Amino acid sequence: MSTHGATTIPPSDGRSNPNPPRSALETKFREWRFSTLERSLRRPLGGSVSRFFQDALDLVNGDVAILQETITCLGSNGGLQRITELLAVDLDGSSEHITQVFTSRILPFFQAITHPNVAASGLLETPMYNIYNAIFGPFGQRTVKVFSSLANIFDLLPVEALEATSAVLVKTVDLNGAASITEGIGPVAEVLAAALFSHNGSHDERVLRSQKNVERLKRRLGIGSSIPTAQQPIFDNVKATFDIIRDPPGWLSEKGRRHNNDSENIRDISILPTSEEILSSRLEYLPPMDPSELHLPGVEGLLDRHFRLLREDTIGQLRDAIRIELQRLQNPMETQDNRGSGQQGIRTHSYPHLELSDLRCGQHNGLEFVVHFKQPKQLEKLSENERREWWERSRRLQKDTLVCIVNASGSAIFCIIADSSQRDIEKDATQTEEQKQYKKAKLQPPSETLARHPQRACVVMRPVDTDDASSKTLLWHYADCVTGRNRPHDLLVEFPGVLLPSFQPILKALQAMSESADLPFSEFLAPNTSGSLHVPPPVYAQQPGYYFDLSCIMNDGQALRLYPGAPFDVNVLRSGSKLDDAQADALVASLSRRLAAIQGPPGTGKSYTGVSITRVLLANKLRAKLGPIICICYTNHALDQILEHLHENGVTQIIRMGSRSKSEVLTPLNLRNVASRMDKTKEEKRRTWDIIRCLKEDVHDLDKIIQNISRVGSPKGLQEYLKSNHFHHFIELFGEDAEGYQRVYHDESRVIQDWLSGSSGFTSPVFSYQHRQALKDIEVLQAKSLLSMSLLERQAIHAYWLRDARDSLEDKFLAALELYHEHKKEHDRIRNELDLRCLQQANVIGITTSGLARNIDLLRRLQAKVLICEEAGEVLEAHILTALLPSVQHAILIGDHLQLRPQIQNYELQHDNPRGEQYSLDVSLFERLVQPKLSRSPHLPFSTLETQRRMHPSIAQLIREPLYPLLKDAELVKAYPDVAGMKRRLYWLDHDHHEAGSDVSDIVSTSHSNEFEVEMTASLVSHLFRQGVYQANDIAVLTPYLGQLMKIRRRLAGRFEVTLGERDVDELEKAGITMNEDERPAIVKTTLLSALKVATIDNFQGEEAKVVVISLVRCNPQNKCGFLKTSNRINVLLSRAKHGMYIIGNSRTSSHVPMWSDVTSILKRDDNIGPTLNLCCPRHQDTPIRVSSPEDFVRFSPEGGCDLRCTQRLSCGHACIQRCHSSVLHDAVKCLEACTRTKPGCQHFCPLPCGEKCHDRCHIILKDLDVTLGCGHRVTSLPCWQAQDTSTISCNVKVDRKVEACGHTVQVKCHQDVDSPKFQCCAPCGGLQTCGHQCQKPCYHCRTNNDDNGHGLCGQPCHRDFETCNHRCQKPCHGQEPCSLCTHPCDVRCSHSKCSNICSEPCAPCAEPSCASCCPHSKCSMPCAAPCDWLPCSKRCEKILECGHQCPSVCGENCPEIKYCQICAADSIKNQIVDFIEMQTYSEIDLNEDPCIFPQCKHILTLGSMDGRMELADSYNLDGHGLPLSIKSSEPFSDQLKKVPTCPSCRGSLRDICRYGRIVRRALLDEGTKRFASWAQATYIPLAEEFHAAEQLLTLAEDVFEIPNQPLKCLKGKRGVQIKDIFNATIRSGWYSSFKPLRLKLLKYLQKVRKEETPVEKVWHMVEASRRRQGKTTQEFGLDSQISLTTFHIMAESLLLRCDIAILADFLEQLDRAPAGFVDTTFSVDLTANREDCIGLINDAKTSKDLEREVEGHIFYARYCALELSRRPPGKSESLKADGEAHIEHAHGLCKRYGGSPKVDALVPEVKAVELALNGGTFMSTVSPEERLAVLAAMRKEFSGTGHWYTCANGHPFTVGECGMPMETATCPTCGETIGGRNHRPAEGVHRAEELERDFARLNV
Repeated sequence: MSTHGATTIPPSDGRSNPNPPRSALETKFREWRFSTLERSLRRPLGGSVSRFFQDALDLVNGDVAILQETITCLGSNGGLQRITELLAVDLDGSSEHITQVFTSRILPFFQAITHPNVAASGLLETPMYNIYNAIFGPFGQRTVKVFSSLANIFDLLPVEALEATSAVLVKTVDLNGAASITEGIGPVAEVLAAALFSHNGSHDERVLRSQKNVERLKRRLGIGSSIPTAQQPIFDNVKATFDIIRDPPGWLSEKGRRHNNDSENIRDISILPTSEEILSSRLEYLPPMDPSELHLPGVEGLLDRHFRLLREDTIGQLRDAIRIELQRLQNPMETQDNRGSGQQGIRTHSYPHLELSDLRCGQHNGLEFVVHFKQPKQLEKLSENERREWWERSRRLQKDTLVCIVNASGSAIFCIIADSSQRDIEKDATQTEEQKQYKKAKLQPPSETLARHPQRACVVMRPVDTDDASSKTLLWHYADCVTGRNRPHDLLVEFPGVLLPSFQPILKALQAMSESADLPFSEFLAPNTSGSLHVPPPVYAQQPGYYFDLSCIMNDGQALRLYPGAPFDVNVLRSGSKLDDAQADALVASLSRRLAAIQGPPGTGKSYTGVSITRVLLANKLRAKLGPIICICYTNHALDQILEHLHENGVTQIIRMGSRSKSEVLTPLNLRNVASRMDKTKEEKRRTWDIIRCLKEDVHDLDKIIQNISRVGSPKGLQEYLKSNHFHHFIELFGEDAEGYQRVYHDESRVIQDWLSGSSGFTSPVFSYQHRQALKDIEVLQAKSLLSMSLLERQAIHAYWLRDARDSLEDKFLAALELYHEHKKEHDRIRNELDLRCLQQANVIGITTSGLARNIDLLRRLQAKVLICEEAGEVLEAHILTALLPSVQHAILIGDHLQLRPQIQNYELQHDNPRGEQYSLDVSLFERLVQPKLSRSPHLPFSTLETQRRMHPSIAQLIREPLYPLLKDAELVKAYPDVAGMKRRLYWLDHDHHEAGSDVSDIVSTSHSNEFEVEMTASLVSHLFRQGVYQANDIAVLTPYLGQLMKIRRRLAGRFEVTLGERDVDELEKAGITMNEDERPAIVKTTLLSALKVATIDNFQGEEAKVVVISLVRCNPQNKCGFLKTSNRINVLLSRAKHGMYIIGNSRTSSHVPMWSDVTSILKRDDNIGPTLNLCCPRHQDTPIRVSSPEDFVRFSPEGGCDLRCTQRLSCGHACIQRCHSSVLHDAVKCLEACTRTKPGCQHFCPLPCGEKCHDRCHIILKDLDVTLGCGHRVTSLPCWQAQDTSTISCNVKVDRKVEACGHTVQVKCHQDVDSPKFQCCAPCGGLQTCGHQCQKPCYHCRTNNDDNGHGLCGQPCHRDFETCNHRCQKPCHGQEPCSLCTHPCDVRCSHSKCSNICSEPCAPCAEPSCASCCPHSKCSMPCAAPCDWLPCSKRCEKILECGHQCPSVCGENCPEIKYCQICAADSIKNQIVDFIEMQTYSEIDLNEDPCIFPQCKHILTLGSMDGRMELADSYNLDGHGLPLSIKSSEPFSDQLKKVPTCPSCRGSLRDICRYGRIVRRALLDEGTKRFASWAQATYIPLAEEFHAAEQLLTLAEDVFEIPNQPLKCLKGKRGVQIKDIFNATIRSGWYSSFKPLRLKLLKYLQKVRKEETPVEKVWHMVEASRRRQGKTTQEFGLDSQISLTTFHIMAESLLLRCDIAILADFLEQLDRAPAGFVDTTFSVDLTANREDCIGLINDAKTSKDLEREVEGHIFYARYCALELSRRPPGKSESLKADGEAHIEHAHGLCKRYGGSPKVDALVPEVKAVELALNGGTFMSTVSPEERLAVLAAMRKEFSGTGHWYTCANGHPFTVGECGMPMETATCPTCGETIGGRNHRPAEGVHRAEELERDFARLNV
C-alpha cells in the first residue's frame, strides 16, 4: 500500500502453501539434478551431454530460484565432473565438426554461465569460482586446449556465440592469476580480436560487449592496453612557463619512500594514516591538475590524482591533528597550543587516561571493545542527569563518529563509536526492540555509560581496520589492561562531525577502479587531444533503426521521434511541449550525446528539464533495454527533491537507497522497506541459515580466545598452557614427585614463581658452562628437567612459554577473526540478492554519491545504462568518477559551474587559493569539461538554459551582466508586485559598523559576526512581516558565516518560528557552536512551511524566497571580504530572491572583488545603494521614511507604516489610536472604549469594552427583588434577563425527594424532576452483588447496565480476612476466586526482635531461651516462641505512676502512661466503656477488684472482660472467681487451628500482653503453620510451571551439541554429579541454559520445605532444649502432626527427580545426533544412585500417604531402568528390566486401587508410556501442556489464603472458604479420600485440624 500516492514495487506473495503444486520447471530441474548426484556419476553422459547442458540453459532462463539451484548444482562435485566431461570432448577435425560440437554442446554451457542474472548474483560467487576453475584446468591446459580448438572457427561464429565465448574466456583469466603466464591463451585472444575486427563500426551491443571483453582480456594478459595514453604537452606560445620539480610518490622518489604508506600505486595505500605516516615530516605527494605532470598516464593518472587529493583533504587534517596530540603526549611540558600557523586545523576533543575494560565480538557488529576515560573536568561535580544532558547537548562521541586511540609510542588505532555507547540500551530510541533484546543477550553492554560515573566515562567502539596489525595491537592493548599493565599515556582523540562513511567508500572505489581501469567515457575524461570533443550518441542508441519516442512530453501526445545522429526539427518540440527553446535544445542534445552536460543558471528550470529527460528515457526503456536509471546527487536534500519531482510527474517504480531521507513521500519507496516484502528463494534461506550458524560459532570461538588471552601470563593461564603444550613440564611442577607422591600446594598460584626464584623446595644448581650453552638453544631446554635448570635457564624457558602462548593465541585469534569476516561478507552477499532483485524491477534508483560508492558492488551487477547527476557543478569529480559504473553508456550531467563549487576542507587545495590553484580539487568534473582551466585541454559541448523564471528583471540584472549575458526573463517575473512596505525592491544598505573582532587576524578567527547587521536584519524582517502580505516562508535571511547565523537566529527566535536547514545544523555542530536545548530544532520529516528561513549561502543553493534579506557581515579596515570573494558564491547569494532583495553590508570591504565591483556599479547606476534605506507607507506613500539604524524603525515606522496616527476608522466606529499600520494589523486592533450598545428590554449598557463581542443577554445582577416562584420559594436577586421573564428561572434551592423508580431519597435542586426518564439517581446503589458486597456505584449506572445483574464488576476492596494472619485482602474484589497470599509487612514480633519478611512468607520462631512473661509472683520457663507455662498473676500492679498514684494495670504487664491514671485521666478516657458485661465506664471500675488491661491500641478493658474475650478457660483451670488455678495440659486447646486473638474494638494486636502469652503463642504457631503451608504451595506451582516450559523448549530445539574440550567418559555416581557433568559437556551450545537456574531454585526450595523447617518442629526442639537446660525429664516420642508432615518436601523431591530425568533422557537421546568426539568411545551409564533416590521418594510418600508421589516414585524408578537399558549391550539387561517391570506393576496396582483421585488418574498414561520404553519403545509424554496447566490451576486453590482449615481421613490438610463449613464433597488432592461435605456438615472422616494441639499436649507445655 502506498503512502501519499507514492508507487511502490509490488511485494511477492507471502502466503504459504504446505504442499504447493510443483511447476513444470521445478519438475524439469529435479529430473536434471539427478545427473549431478554421486550415484549417477558412475555412468558418463555420452551423447546426452548436449541435452544436459541445453536443459541447464533452459533452467537458467527460468525464475531466480531455479537459476540459483541450477548454478549451485553445476558448481558441486557432480556438476564439475559433468563440465570436465563436456570439455574433454574431441575438438579435432574439420571446421564443420568443431562448429557442430561447439554449437550443440559447449555454447549452451557458455550461455548458461554468462547469463546476466548469473553474472549479477553475489550468492553464486563460490559455485561460479568452482566452475571457472574447472574450465581453467590443471595449469590452464584445459582452457588452452578448448579455446585453441575454438579459435579455428571464431570467424565462423555468430555474434551471440562470440559474446558468450569472450565472456567465459575473460572471466576465466580474471579468476586465475596464473593465466597471464600460461602459454597459449595470448594467441587465442589475438585470434578472437581479429574475428571481432570484421565487426568494427557495428553498433550492435553484443559486438561492443565482446570487444570490451577482448580489450580487458588483452590488458590482463599484457598484450596491449586500451587505456588512453598520456597526451603530449601542447606548448602555449602566449604564456611563458616555469616547471617545478615535484617529489614523486613511493619508490619513484629519489629520497625513497616517505613512510610505509607511501606508494606509487594507490591500491597499496591504506585509507587511514599509519603510525609512520603520522610521524613523517616529509610533505605528501599531491598530484597537480596538469595531466602532463602526473606520474601515470590517462585514466590511471586521473584516478590516482583524485584519490590522493581527496585523501589529503579528508585524512590529511586528521593526520596532522594526531601528530599534534602525539607531540603533546611525548612533550607534555611544552605549550599546549602548538598548532602550525598558516592553516586552520580540524577541531578535536581529547580524553586522557584511557583504559580498555572489555573486548568482545558481536554477531552483527563484529569486534567491539569498551573503553573508560577520565570524565571532563567540568562534569565531575554535576549530577548524573546533568552529565547526561551535557553529553547529549554537546553531541560528543555520537554514533559513527571517528575517533583515534593514540599512544606516546606513536601507535594510532582508528575506531568508530558504536551505537550502544551514548545511553542505556533501554533508553536508546535509535534501536529496534529486536536489536535491544539482542544486545541485552549477547553484547552485555557495561553498566556504566558516558554519564553514569562522576570520574570515569564509558564508551563502546569498533576498530575501523581489522587487518592483522590493527587487530594484534588492539588485542594486546586489551590484554595489558586486564592484566593490570595499563598505559597511562593512552589518549582518545575525537574528530567531531567527521563521518568515515562520507569519504572512505569513495576512496576504496577509486582504488578498485585503478586496478581494472574500467571507466566509461575515458576518451572524454582523459583525452589525448585538444579542442572541442565530438561526442557520439549512446551505444544503445546506435542500434539500427533506433529512435527516441518523445510523445510522452508532447502536449497532446502527438507522435514525435528523435533519431540520434539524424537531422531533427527542434521547433516541433518547442511548439508542441511545455519546454522553452533552450530546454528543448538541451533535451535533444542530451539524448544525442553519450556524455551530455546541461548548464542551468539560477531559476532556469534544471529540475524540470531533468524530469522531462527521465520521462523520455523511461518511455524508451524496454526497446533500449536500459535497465533502471540511476539518479545521483551529492546531498540527501537535493536527492529527495528530484525524486519527489519525478513522483509528482507520474514516474513510478522509484527506489530510494539510503537511510538519511527526510521525505515522507519517499518512505515507502526506501530500498529497505521494499526488500522487506520480497521473499527469499530456497537457496537463499538455506544459505542464510547455514551462515548464521557459522557466525554464532565464530563469535563463540572469538570470545573464548579473548578470554584465554586475558589470562596469558597469569599463574592459572600458564598452568593450562603447560598442561596442553608441555605436559612433561606440567607433571614436574604439578604432578607426582620423584617418590611417587602427588604434589600438594597450599597456593598453586605461587608454584611457578617459587620455581623461578628457586624457593620453597625448588632449589636450582649452580650456573655452569653447560647451562650457558643451553640458553642458546630452546629445544635443549625443553628436553631438560625443570628442577635441574639454573635460574637463568628457568627465566629463559619461562620467557619462551609466555612468548609461545601469546603467539599461539594470537594466531588463533587472527584466524578466527578472518573466518568471521568471510562469513559476514557471505551473509551480506545473500542480503544483497534480495536488494538486487528489487532494484532490477525499478525504473529509477535514487542514491547519493557516497551511498553509491558504499553499494558499488551491488550496483555494478545491475547493468544500468543511464546515469543522471543533478547539481553536478556541486559534486566532486571523484564522486562522479566512482558513479560511472562499467555498464553506463549514457551519462547526463545537470548543473551550473558558475554557482557553488564542491565543498572541501583543505583551503590549500582550493582553486581560489593561489597556492591551491595547481590542484583545484574543488573544481567539479562538470566545470573541468565545459570550462577547462588548461588551454590545451579539450572542452565538452554543453547546452545552456536561458530563460529564468525566478527573479525580477532588476534582480536578475545583477548576475546577467557579469556572468550570464544571454539570460532572458520570463514574462511572469516582469509582473511581480512591489515589495510591500519598501520604496524599492532592490537595495544595498551601505554602513560602516565594523564586525566583531575586526582588529583580529582572520587566521585566528573561526567565524565572524556583526551586531549592527543582526539588529538591522531583525528590524527589517519585522517591518516586512508587519505589512500583512508575507507569510513566514516567503522571506529568507542569508549570511555567509555560521557565527552570524546563530546570532540572527537567536534574535529572531523570540518573534517568529524559526527553523534551520539540516545542513546548517550539521555545520554548526562541526564548528563547535552549541545550541541550547530550546533552540535545537525538532527533528521532523516535513519542512515548517510557516517558519522563517535562516541559512548560510552555501546551504541555500537550489532554494528561493519572495524576499531575501542578506547580511554580508564583513566590515574591517583590512577590506577582507572572506568567503564572498568568489563569483560562484556571490552568484548564489544574489539569485535567491523573487520579488525583492535587500543587502546589508559595507561596500568598501568588497569593492576590490571584480564581481562585487560589477554589482555595485549596477546598483549605483539605478540608485539602489546608499547609507539609508527608504521605506514606504502603503497608506501615506508620500511620507518619506528613511532608516539607517535599528532605532529608526521604532521612530519612523513603529507599526510597519509611518509615524502618523492611523486615520482609518475601526469597525465599531471609534477612531484607531495606534500609529499607521497595515489593514491586517488594523483589523486585529481591539477597541477599549466603553461599549454603547444596549439590549432590548432594559436600559443597561454593555459592561464589556467596545472591541469585545457583547453577551447575548444582559447579565447585570438586580438586587432587593421579591419574586415568588411557582414552587413557593422566593428569590431576592436575579440577572436582568431573567427578571424580565420569570418563567426562565430555575429554582436552585436544595430539597429532599424520593425517586419512585428506585426508592432512594436524594437531595436535588428544586427545579429538577426526579420522575423524569432522563433523571439519573446518583445515590449509592446498595444492591447485593454476586460477590457479597453491597454495590457502591451510582444507582443510575446499575439501572442502565445489563451486565452481572446490572451492577457490573465489583470494584471494592475484597476485605476478606486472611486465615494465616490478622490482615485483610486489599485487592479489588475477585468474586469466588481464592485470595492470593498476603503482601502486608509481617507483624510478628516479640520482646527480642521483629520479623522482616512479608506476611505470607514463613517466619522463623524466636530462638531466645527466655520469655518476657513474668511478674514478682510467677515466671514462664519456656523459650520465647513456645506457649507460656506460667500461671498469670491476677493482682493489681503495685507500681506507682509518675503522677504518684498506683498503676491501674494487672501485675506482670507494662504500666500505661500517666494519662490513663484513673484519677488523673481526662473525662474522655474516664468515660470509656471498659466492662462489656456490666457496661461500666473506666471511672466506675474498682481496680483493686478488677484491674484493667491496656493494649497498644489504647482500648481499655477490665481483666474479667479481657479474660472472657481471650477464652482463658480453654487454656487454664479456673477457680470460683474465674482466675487461673492450673494449666490444662492433657486436652486440646481448641477444636480447630486458632487465629491470633485481637482487640474486640479495633482488631488491634494483643501480642504484647504477657498474661495471654500461652494463648497468643499457641495461636501464633497455628498461624505460622498455616502460613508455611500456603507459602510452600504458592512457591511450588511457579516452579512446576517453569519446569514444564523448559521441558517444552527441549522438544522444539533443533541445534546439535558442540564438541566439548574433554569428551565425556561416563555418567555415574550421585544425581547432582551426573547433571553437573551434562551441563559442563554442553556448556558451549547452551543447550540446558533454562534448566540450570531452575534446578538451583528447586534445590533451594527443597531446603526450605524440609520437615525440620516447619514451625512446629522448630518449636518442639526449642522446648526440649530448654527442658534439658533446666534439668527436667523429657519424653521420647515422634512429632506426628500431619501439618508438620505435609508433603511439600516430598513434592519438591519429586519435581527435582522429574527435572533430572528430563535432562538425562534428552541428553542420552541427543547423543545419537552429536558430532563424533562428543563422548568417549567407552562412554557408559550407571544410574544405581538415581534409583536409590526413587526408593527414598516411595518410602516417604508411603509414610505420608501421598499416593501421587508414591506412583511417581515407581514411574521414575522404571524410567531410570529404561534409560540405562538404552545404553547397555544386549544380554546384560535382564535383571534391570525385571526390576523396572516390578515397579511398573506396583504403579498399576496403586492407580487401580485409588482410581478416584484425579491426580493419580492423570498418571496412568505416563505409567503405560514407561512400560513401553522398558520394552524397547520410545518414551513419549502423554500429558499435554494444557492438561498440566489445569492440574496446577487446581493446586492453587488447595491452600487459599482466606479459607478455614480441615484435614481428610488420612490427615492431609485442605481449606474451606466463606462460612467455614463444607458445602460440597470432593476428593483429597493428596490421597483421593473423600473431603468436604454437604449443608455445613463434614463428610465422614473429615475433621478440623486437631493434631497440632495433641502434639503440644504431649509436650506438657
